[in-house]
Amino acid sequence: MFWAKGSRIWQQIGCSRLAAWHMAAEHRHQAGSPTSELFRGLSDKEIESYVSLGEWETRQSGGFFFREGKPPSGLHLLSAGRVKIYQSTASGRRVLLHIVSPGEAFGLRTLLPVCGRAASALALEESRALVWDRTTTIRLIEYNQQFARNLLWMAVRNIDEMQETYFHLATQPTERRVAWALTHLARKIGLRTDEGFVRLESVSERVLADLAGAGIYTVGRILRGWERSKALTKERGCIVVREPERLAELAEDVW
Repeated sequence: MFWAKGSRIWQQIGCSRLAAWHMAAEHRHQAGSPTSELFRGLSDKEIESYVSLGEWETRQSGGFFFREGKPPSGLHLLSAGRVKIYQSTASGRRVLLHIVSPGEAFGLRTLLPVCGRAASALALEESRALVWDRTTTIRLIEYNQQFARNLLWMAVRNIDEMQETYFHLATQPTERRVAWALTHLARKIGLRTDEGFVRLESVSERVLADLAGAGIYTVGRILRGWERSKALTKERGCIVVREPERLAELAEDVW
């Protein structure tokens, strides 16, 4: 049986991978990020076997987990870092689809029998992910309905995020799109400080421009205006929203 095979593999490999996973989970807990919802409702024994069937991959900042034009190498579960999922237009412009945070899955296209134009997965900082190849992922889904439901829920949530992005790109003027992009990232990866600020780590003007569907020079001009009004400050590789409520007023209450 499949599960018996998974247990044997776990016994052969030992506990090193699980220990690494628990260390990553503890790190996420300390940072305020939830443990992966992909494992929600699974027993410790099931998680152990599932982790043992994957392979760990690490990418430095600027490294790719996979590139568009080729199918993803497998289903990825991010344990540390941040990953940008994007597609490029014919003119070379990047369209940001999703920012992956620890605990989230990406590379779901690997489940399709025929993969169309896949996206690229670029590490925004040193990132580590657990990867299951397509065959293993399908077997995990077939074996465990709870795992399948968790994966489906995560996929639907990604679709909801893309619908929200499309709505703003299609209906809102540039300044409001940039404000929405800041809102979206603050909600997703922002770190609240004791002073009430929101820190957006690994967020550059390029990331905002890609998400807001705007030119990088336009985004830079808008951010400089908000800096002059003390609504935010920019640091190297980081944006600090100092007064979220005031920025909401500047951006016509889209915060």
